[in-house]
Amino acid sequence: MMNYFKLGVKKFLSILKEESSRLIGVIVSPLITLFLLSYVWSNVYVENIPF
Repeated sequence: MMNYFKLGVKKFLSILKEESSRLIGVIVSPLITLFLLSYVWSNVYVENIPF
């Protein structure tokens, strides 16, 4: 039973290594965007800019 588990984990990790750059881009980019937008919107100086 443990061998099947180890094989599954190895397969999963190999897939993760191959797709890691795209996966990181897909997951991290929206998080960074949301963080930056929330930071800009909560910034006091941005609210005082006369548009």
